[in-house]
Amino acid sequence: MIDTPFSFMSRHIIILLLPIVILAVFYNSLNGTWAMDDAYISNFLSAPHLLSLKADFRKVSYLSFYLNSLYLPQEAFYYRLVNLFFHSLNSILVYIFAFLAFVRFKTIKKPVLASFIVALIFALHPINNTSVVYIIQRMTLLSAFFVLLSIIFYIKAEEEKRPFYSISLKILSLLMILFGVFAKENALVAIPLIILYITFFSDSNILKSKGQLFIIIGITMVLIITFYLLNLSNTLVALIRTFLHPFEPIRQEGWTAIDVYWTPAQHFLTETRVLMDYLLSIFMPLPQLFVFDSWGYPISESLLKPISTLFSSIIFVILMFVAIKYRKYYPLLSFAILWFFLAISLESFIAVGSDLYFEHRNYIPLIGLLIGLIGHISSNEKVANRAIFVLIPFIVLLIFTTIKRNEVFHDSISLWNDTIQKAPYNLRAKIALGNAYFKNFQVDKAIQSYDGVLAHERINKSPTFMLDALYLKGMGSIYLGRFDKTQEILETMERLPYKSIKGILLRSAKDLAIDNPLSAEQALIQIKKDLRGINLLVGLIILGDAYRASGKKDKAIETYRTVLEIDALNASAYYGIAKTYLSFGQKENALAYLMKCLQIEPQNVFAFTDLSDIFLISGDYDKAFMYAEKALTLKTPFYKPALAMANVLLIKGHDIDAEKWYQEAINLDSPKYLIPFSKARVYLISKNEKKANFFLRQSLTQGDIPVVIKNKIESTLNKGLKG
Repeated sequence: MIDTPFSFMSRHIIILLLPIVILAVFYNSLNGTWAMDDAYISNFLSAPHLLSLKADFRKVSYLSFYLNSLYLPQEAFYYRLVNLFFHSLNSILVYIFAFLAFVRFKTIKKPVLASFIVALIFALHPINNTSVVYIIQRMTLLSAFFVLLSIIFYIKAEEEKRPFYSISLKILSLLMILFGVFAKENALVAIPLIILYITFFSDSNILKSKGQLFIIIGITMVLIITFYLLNLSNTLVALIRTFLHPFEPIRQEGWTAIDVYWTPAQHFLTETRVLMDYLLSIFMPLPQLFVFDSWGYPISESLLKPISTLFSSIIFVILMFVAIKYRKYYPLLSFAILWFFLAISLESFIAVGSDLYFEHRNYIPLIGLLIGLIGHISSNEKVANRAIFVLIPFIVLLIFTTIKRNEVFHDSISLWNDTIQKAPYNLRAKIALGNAYFKNFQVDKAIQSYDGVLAHERINKSPTFMLDALYLKGMGSIYLGRFDKTQEILETMERLPYKSIKGILLRSAKDLAIDNPLSAEQALIQIKKDLRGINLLVGLIILGDAYRASGKKDKAIETYRTVLEIDALNASAYYGIAKTYLSFGQKENALAYLMKCLQIEPQNVFAFTDLSDIFLISGDYDKAFMYAEKALTLKTPFYKPALAMANVLLIKGHDIDAEKWYQEAINLDSPKYLIPFSKARVYLISKNEKKANFFLRQSLTQGDIPVVIKNKIESTLNKGLKG
């Protein structure tokens, strides 16, 4: 390429420059939201096997998350910072790999500059956004890290003339593949990629050289060790069985997508379209082409349905034909094409039935694609001189698009709204959007999102999402006090041909909400042994609430602590412990746990209203007002913030303003008995027994007063308000 300021830069300066550029471009992503699988990271961190020496599924990745969790585990910022660190390391390794490859081609006059351009495009490309910003895809970053080290060690082994050092480097290369597999299984692609490198860049004959024979034996050993330690034999058998029935629907397996319904043949046809979408995004990196999650990507039912399947298949065949046919004339171009399709094949084609579209799958494929393309352009000086005028605006576009993609991760609602806008068929995204609203206590909007799932034309092909939407809508209805709606949903779930344990969880939550904690407790104890994952956490939270409601306070706290042993960042468990301490009258302990709850879930409106109540009782009315105001600013559909504000204003003597907020609480479906009951509490706190007595008697006249509270009021009145 033409002379540029980069020409005189040392390789060391380039290596320092890459992390600085990456940090600058990805900086606005650091404070972004947790996304999808990120929420489950903490579920694996408390497991004792993480610190054992036993090999296990993706153990290297989970160990990195464990180390991350030792410092501010609830902060996504630090997890993403580590992801940026590994992306920076990978970009440096890409630079080294490209340089080692380019120096073998005498036609590439400026290998340092060409290698830097490869690394820079790789570092900044928005198709790598999900690999970096989607926290759990550190698995992809670590896998790529070990794959790159494996290839670089192999290249250095080839260059090494001393047999001992050459063999040592090759052993290191094999060990890196093994480490990579325990970060993410797709690191196995290092094996065919090394063979591809040997084919295009090595002077030795893979079949005749003793060194190459050593690597073949080593690769065989790596495969045997991997299959043994990860117990992949059953997976291999299931894959072979699936491939042998190309026109039958794929069975649900550990690696398959949720509610997979297509055939292997349809999977292969669909993936040709997906690959063309990936390539379009790589060469035309416009913001509207990138989508975080594309579950439900339209299936290619045949070669002609949709017609784009035919065109994509033709392009795929042409590219493969050109790469193989003209590999001697255009080796770098052929290398680019073959690397891309080979590197992406494990996740896109071999893991048949898996999710059809994920951008992070391009992380390793992009490396060889860029090395081959930039190398091919750099081999022709005239073409290279012209290419610089395209390259500069292209890199500017990469920076612009990556920064825009980072903004999408600002919060969960913006992330899932963007996803649904680009993939309106995505039921998983609609569920996730509803969950994001739910987490922000915007339950009415959450229910609208779940209704969107249930009304979708493809819902009958997805029993999992149908059950999820019904279950979550039912939970939302409980939050809003619409128990009749919850009952309708339970009846709908019972009529479905497929059953779910979530129906029992929903019924237990409803029983608890209508003051029948014993029924909820009995149902949950019966199914506890069958609960797994998120269902286990939800079941334990409801069980803890049931224990608390029935006065079994020690059992309640024990159950909540069990949740925290599984998921140290579970805000509901901290909130449950706080409520239990409140029922003990231990306000200081309750205060501490409410604060922990808010650290994890800053939008928890109920924690704010409880804090307001604690300070109201303690006589700190200014703090009580502050927390009631914070609860109101969240603009949730619940009556409790209005009630909290009314109570504070009443105790401060602002009776008229208080009445307005009591009315607002009624408008937000507050139980009728709760208004006079709350006023009575305020007057009890301010030691106005006469008014307290009046409002307690008024609350008894309301038909919706729970029996437990009615009995307590009558007992209090009979004792002359001594309680």
